[in-house]
Amino acid sequence: STRSFELGSSLAYPPRIDYGQLSTLQEKFLSSVTSDVTQLELRFNLTKQWRTHFSNLCIQIGYPYLEARDWVASLEEMERRASSAEEMIRKARRQRMGLALQTDGGSSASSNVFIGGVQ
Repeated sequence: STRSFELGSSLAYPPRIDYGQLSTLQEKFLSSVTSDVTQLELRFNLTKQWRTHFSNLCIQIGYPYLEARDWVASLEEMERRASSAEEMIRKARRQRMGLALQTDGGSSASSNVFIGGVQ
């Protein structure tokens, strides 16, 4: 079974896009994500997608001031910042786990509970 598609007539005027509203909706969506890690990852990937889309548009229309070296450097900086943010989250998580182990491993723990090999 195969499917075929035909291109219809294009709109005489493309639909008007309210970029301010699009940006607001994107921010509201990101704010609705409860996990900090997921929110950071989504924000990073959305930003990267928009930047790539903008770069491709500039290339398609022949924009003369797009510097490839600067573009790559900015992407590397974005990835460095994202990696740094993820490391901060990991560090905070490890710190919370360490505090929990100290609290749980104190005198309040049952004699049958082993934490870190210590009874």
